[in-house]
Amino acid sequence: MDIATLVGLLGALPRLTDALTDPLMGYVSDNTRSKYGRRRPYIFVGAIAVGIIFALLWQLPLGKSDSYYFWYFLAGSLLFYLAYTIYATPWVALGYELTPDYHERTRLMGVQNFIGNIAYMISPYFLAIMYSERLLDDVVDGAGLEAVGADHPAERVGV
Repeated sequence: MDIATLVGLLGALPRLTDALTDPLMGYVSDNTRSKYGRRRPYIFVGAIAVGIIFALLWQLPLGKSDSYYFWYFLAGSLLFYLAYTIYATPWVALGYELTPDYHERTRLMGVQNFIGNIAYMISPYFLAIMYSERLLDDVVDGAGLEAVGADHPAERVGV
């Protein structure tokens, strides 16, 4: 397959899987009964898993084939989106359950969405740092540095 097809698959397959798992996670968290509540255990476990998987996703081992990188990133992306579903679906549902007042709930969710979208405003600057030749050897080292925060590319996890 050509590179464009592989990149398209890397973008599409995790999202398609996410479209299937989100409603399932909603059903699971709606029907969970625990001493910590319906949503909190999933938010806690999912948030930790998202952080760990995201950091590992960008720690590509050096000297592997393009096919290896494709499968590594596809598997990592599928795991990331699954962990994100475990975290985000109950988190959003919890926001709607915090108050019975319609106007208060609308304000609450508006603030939640505003703060959540700040990441989209900041992310282009991270890309600029990754491409900065003065700071890093290449984009792969930049991604590894930003994901884990290592002082030097040689300190990346998994290398």
